[in-house]
Amino acid sequence: MFRVPAQVWQKVVRSPLHVRGQRRAGRWRMGIWLVAVLASSCGQDSDPVPEPVTLSYLTRPAHVLGWGSPRFRPDGRWLSFGFAHKDNPERRDVGMISLETGEFRCLTCGAPRSAAAHLWFPDGQRLLVYYFGIFTDNFFVFEPETPDRLYRIEGVKTAELTHDRFPVLSPDGRKLVWTKVRLDGFHIVMGDLVRDPRGYHVENVRHLYPPRVDSQDSLQQWSLAHAWYEAKSFTDQGRTLVFSATRDEAANVDIYLLDLTSGNVVRVTHHPEWDETAEFSPDGRWLAFESTRAHVVLRLLSLLHMPPLIDFAAVLPITNMTLTGPLFATHEPYLLDRVGDRGDYIGQRLSAEGNDGWATRDGVRWHPDGTLVAWGAVLGATIRDTHIGLARFTSRRALTPLPPLNTPEPTWAPPLAEVPLRPNKIEEELTGPFGGAATLKVDGTLVSGRFTMELHGLAVRPGERLDGRLAIDLVTSDTARIDADVRLSGRARGFLDVALEITGTRAVGHVRVQRGAERYEVSLPTPEPAQNGTVARQPVDLR
Repeated sequence: MFRVPAQVWQKVVRSPLHVRGQRRAGRWRMGIWLVAVLASSCGQDSDPVPEPVTLSYLTRPAHVLGWGSPRFRPDGRWLSFGFAHKDNPERRDVGMISLETGEFRCLTCGAPRSAAAHLWFPDGQRLLVYYFGIFTDNFFVFEPETPDRLYRIEGVKTAELTHDRFPVLSPDGRKLVWTKVRLDGFHIVMGDLVRDPRGYHVENVRHLYPPRVDSQDSLQQWSLAHAWYEAKSFTDQGRTLVFSATRDEAANVDIYLLDLTSGNVVRVTHHPEWDETAEFSPDGRWLAFESTRAHVVLRLLSLLHMPPLIDFAAVLPITNMTLTGPLFATHEPYLLDRVGDRGDYIGQRLSAEGNDGWATRDGVRWHPDGTLVAWGAVLGATIRDTHIGLARFTSRRALTPLPPLNTPEPTWAPPLAEVPLRPNKIEEELTGPFGGAATLKVDGTLVSGRFTMELHGLAVRPGERLDGRLAIDLVTSDTARIDADVRLSGRARGFLDVALEITGTRAVGHVRVQRGAERYEVSLPTPEPAQNGTVARQPVDLR
């Protein structure tokens, strides 16, 4: 087992408290907290028993102002991260810290521009550095032999207005997967990453997901087409792609597996909250991910299980509110087995730091030996502080990582060039799988437009009917309005009432939702953060 010496981390440890759906407020404690729960308290015999875990927090190097997005180097001896300099806060770089000695090194300080978001190549030397922007080239390669250069990956940016984001490297380093945001929504694509005499380029780019709409009156096909998607990681030695999506329910981000040989998709998480940035353990048995399932964020909109017919238009305003805005999403690190959520088993909450206003950002990452995970977190929407946490599974034995296989060529996936933009004017009547109908109306693109879902006794679940309307108006790139008046009847009763005006990270209005006895309400703007540094909790559970 790989051990981190005591001088590398802070001796402040938080307690992970999460047993079979019960949520308890964790408190800061000194020392190391070992969690041991008897199987008799854990429901079904087939469900995993919560593991003993030790938590620790890395000591920030002296000249690092803030840090996050940790990644283990493939050899497991160093942990890299993006950071801001104390003496130059506007500059971002990739640094790494030795897990043996605590030594700090800056990797990209000689690069011609800031570089923070990154991935390791399998060789443990090169970095894939990426940026967020619509009109720019976003993916570059950093090579230590030429520390003053960043090599742009050609062929990523296509002719139409796109936003290329969140690249993922296959374990063999030969395939590049990323999320391409076009005017018609979110698309997961994959190409061959090639080193050429001038640098790098991608070729043979294929469109992995979502499937194209072949039947204009299909509720399922339009729901898949208009959901939100992001590629996250690989597992099974490169044969399976992990992605997050609202594929099955509006505003409900869950985790899925895509078999690259067959194109088949398996849903892993089934929770009304926000499950994202997932990575499987080296043996493929355990999923580490960030989630808001101990809090109330997305269930404000997902509780009625509506189809995601206009989700692609809702992503920007909702993420503005929740990642850096008034409905701050306090993601936390979680552990779940590969079978996924079932019954009372919803995984193991590794840290309760969200109770104190901390939010995991950019994933939970596995050490190559499978005994340790790391994550970065920010305090509050205005990032008042940052930290990097470690969770060690003390009962596990160190694994020897399996060698990568050649990532399968997804011959079932069409070339990206053969997948045209969907129309920017749509009006379709769609029949529900268990009765009723929905009317989908689209007038515009992700830049601006009006998107409406009208529900006429729509039954997407047996015995439940949805009636009403959800509308999203994208006025400009950072201004939107969301209105909803939806009623749920049948074996479950409830409603969704939304009136929100969103400008950038500011929001004014309200959300009220109920399903059976579960009810929540939030009014915006929320109260200012408490003076003691913790974030005032919203919304309020009205049950």
